[in-house]
Amino acid sequence: MKILLSALAVAVLLPAALRAQHPYDQVFPSTDGMAMVIKGDRAGFVNREGKEVVPPLYEAAFHFFEGRAVIQQDKKLGFIDKSGRVVIAPRYEYIGFHNGNPAFVKGVTAARLDGKWGVIDRAGKVLVPFRYDLIYGMSDGMAFVQCGTKAHNISFGFVNERGEEVVPCGTYPRIEAFSEGLAAVKVSGNLTEKDTDRWGFVDRTGKLVIPGSFQHAYSFSGGFANVKQDGKRFFIDKTGRAVLRPGADISYHSFGSGLCAVEDAAGKIGFINEKGTLVIDHQFDAAPYPFHKGVAAVSKGGKYGLIDAKGAVLAPFRYQFISGFVEDIAQLVESENQRGYIDVGGKVVLEPKYSVTSDFRDGEAIIRNQSGNWLTINKQGVKVFDSLKVTGEPAAAVTGGRKAVAGGTTGATTGKTDRAALIAQLKTAVEIKTSRKFVYPSGSARKVEKASLKEEGGKLVYRLRSQYDGLSMKEHVARFDPKGIQEVELVEGKAGSELSMVTLRFATEEVELADGTYKDWKTMMKEISFFFPPESPFPFLVTECFNKLRGQ
Repeated sequence: MKILLSALAVAVLLPAALRAQHPYDQVFPSTDGMAMVIKGDRAGFVNREGKEVVPPLYEAAFHFFEGRAVIQQDKKLGFIDKSGRVVIAPRYEYIGFHNGNPAFVKGVTAARLDGKWGVIDRAGKVLVPFRYDLIYGMSDGMAFVQCGTKAHNISFGFVNERGEEVVPCGTYPRIEAFSEGLAAVKVSGNLTEKDTDRWGFVDRTGKLVIPGSFQHAYSFSGGFANVKQDGKRFFIDKTGRAVLRPGADISYHSFGSGLCAVEDAAGKIGFINEKGTLVIDHQFDAAPYPFHKGVAAVSKGGKYGLIDAKGAVLAPFRYQFISGFVEDIAQLVESENQRGYIDVGGKVVLEPKYSVTSDFRDGEAIIRNQSGNWLTINKQGVKVFDSLKVTGEPAAAVTGGRKAVAGGTTGATTGKTDRAALIAQLKTAVEIKTSRKFVYPSGSARKVEKASLKEEGGKLVYRLRSQYDGLSMKEHVARFDPKGIQEVELVEGKAGSELSMVTLRFATEEVELADGTYKDWKTMMKEISFFFPPESPFPFLVTECFNKLRGQ
């Protein structure tokens, strides 16, 4: 069992001339002052100066957050600190994800042990017992827990940070995450969405404080929640009182800075205030993010710009895209390979000169320059880590080196990328489990996907299983010989989009499909595509591995 390395950084696949300067095959940009490195099929870490702190001895590793990194040894997950010391021994099957990376969030994380989920702190102390079938992580100090795995017996509840079951698992057939001290719960019905459903809201004590009288309800944002009753949508406050009925508008977004985007019957977007008054006319084509500190990114005539709370233009409508603000800075895209950053005042703080950008986290962002080099920069554009300047020399602070590994191999690896090592890396990239919530005008649904890759009889077998709201669906299964790959194409995800894609193309119908596989996968008789978040390391890793395998 292996899991995603991260969705926050991209590996630098180093050419032979540069690899000769140090022992690594791949170097990742730094997070939290540490950068992951790969040698053969093993992972370790270097510091900001490019010196080795943790030798590449682990089966897999994950980026540092909050001073901790997840490592995998003997197919189990644990945590190390920045000195390389194992602070939580590898024993877990999964660790909860945050921003695409398994990590602690405010000192806690969900984990799975012996098939059941619980919550632990940075010291490994169990805060929530390992007795749940799934935990969706902490939100507003409450864990969203699930009991049951089949559509007919799935139910939910809430557990607080002390491990107390505030809402017993099994109480409600569907719930939303806590936000602003309240959570939407379905008090009648089942997993599917029907007009006969009834939703209400519970507080942090588990008390139903807003009765279950709505056909559907979303989480609170900016003091308001979007609900549906008698086929009509409107907003309520935290007492359950209807405060906004925007009339003919057919689609509503979330409040931010006291404003909410509303879409009229013609598909044009305007903004209402907290009294329900239309304060910015319906004129925009898109408004993908709520107002942030009185500023929002909107599109008009196919181009994006920034407006203030009165509708005045702060940044001209000239960009292909502007993302949401993180740490008061948004990514902007001027053209395919011209990306930069803009602040809440509408000032371009870093000119669009990068080919790839990412959100700032703790004052730093991962970018790729026009030379193809991956860097970690600060908000002034100054390099704080350069992947191509890694030396691999031991850091002075390292005292224990390979002894830091608990219960695993302690010998050095050769770095040889033979077939077994390549397939091991591909398994790391492909074997994932993701859970995403999709919101539609008529309701919402949660999609869970599990993917795996293994070798059988000299061929690779790829399986993908999808579930919507717990409803089982047939597996997609494809079997192929990597030698039959004619072309490996990488299409990078653009800023603001969800996915990057690696496509394998075969000269003839080389892909065998198992019985029961979806009919729409018949189009994959000549190609297979793998999808990744736009800043994931895996598109590059997968492209490199398949190119090497097809040449063997």
